Amino acid sequence: MNRLFGATIGLLFALSTVALVPPAHAETLTPKQAVQAFIDAENAGDVSHFPDFIDQAITEPGIGPGIAAFTAHQANTIDWYKQNFTNMTFSVDLMIAEGETVAVYGHVVGVITDGHQINMGEMLFATVLNGKITSLVAIADTESYLEQAYG
Repeated sequence: MNRLFGATIGLLFALSTVALVPPAHAETLTPKQAVQAFIDAENAGDVSHFPDFIDQAITEPGIGPGIAAFTAHQANTIDWYKQNFTNMTFSVDLMIAEGETVAVYGHVVGVITDGHQINMGEMLFATVLNGKITSLVAIADTESYLEQAYG
């Protein structure tokens, strides 16, 4: 009887411990995963999946608040790259996450339409809450771009 009682108490304790831990949400991305999903979407030229990893109230300096303004801006940026570059990609050299903040250093690499090879450094700083990017700041080495594009 004591063994049965002990096993029952052990089972109840195990079940109650499991119940105290919130279930993992399959759709919640880590901060790094959310930022990588954004980079992958940009490289693919596809903004259709932005709601999966971009918060509805996202902010970015110089762009109106909200996912609609952000998506429109990014779609215009992608169109500009498609018109002016061939084989443009952003490659990640370093990605560091500290809590909800993700810092990325990488390079935009491609060939502009006149044949000049471009390799421009860029940094991204993102805040990710509940698996979605809530703010994003991108800083590009435009001086390097201008030197490479126009000599």
